[in-house]
Order: sequence, then structure tokens, then C-alpha cells
Amino acid sequence: MKTIEAKTFTPIYDEVEDRIRLIINLDDINRADLMITRSLIIKIIPMLEEFYEKHYSGIEADEVMINSDSSKAESESSTVVKIDGELLLTINLSYNRDNQLTYIELKSSKSSVVATFNQELFNSFIKLLKNSIPKFSWGLGFIF
Repeated sequence: MKTIEAKTFTPIYDEVEDRIRLIINLDDINRADLMITRSLIIKIIPMLEEFYEKHYSGIEADEVMINSDSSKAESESSTVVKIDGELLLTINLSYNRDNQLTYIELKSSKSSVVATFNQELFNSFIKLLKNSIPKFSWGLGFIF
């Protein structure tokens, strides 16, 4: 299994696959495309929000603005080249109280993607995922 250190995340709704395509390191040689199903996203978002609340609830953070149209713009762009996606199977989260960092591991059958987030980046990651969800076509308009 190859391990990839994540530097960037680009979530895009893939209409053909009817899944979220989470592109890791878009313009890098160590790129990976992880496909997230509707049923998994329904589990992931509350889990990530609960983890965030548990570990960062008492810490003040600067609000990071996320462009809500960013995933739509990227999915319509011809510069995003699709490669074979791997189905995301598991997510492992851990938190280090000493340095207040979150460590995340995203696993497929072929790859393991690891990332380290501070509070602001972890919050941004959650928002990016939420903004890429086709809420109404998946029937999730009132959940997220």
C-alpha cells in the first residue's frame, strides 16, 4: 500500500460516478483520487464535526472563509483531469493535545493518504467536503 502525504484537497461531485471525488495533491506527481459514496459521506460529516467540537470547542479560531461555489467551478473546469478513483474505505482521526493538531488517515484498498491539520485547516476541510455535496439530488438538503 502506498502512503501519500496530502498537501491539497479538491473535492468535486462526479456526476458520472454519483460520488464525491476527493482529489489529493491535484497538480502533484503524488496525486490520488478517492471516491466517497453518499452513504459514507452521511457518516463522515457528523463524525468530523463531532471530532472538531470535542477537541477544538474551547479554542478561539479565526474564521476561514470558503467559497461555496468553489467545488462547482472546479467540476466545470477543463483543467481537472480525471484519473481512476479509489473507493474510500476508512478514515482514522487522532488528536495531539500538546500541539493541538489533528492527524487524519484516509484509506482505500491501494492507498493511504495522511494529513495534519491545525484547527483552522481542519475546519476548512470539513467545510470543503460539505460544500461539494450535491445536497438536493442526494436528498440531504436539510441534513447538511
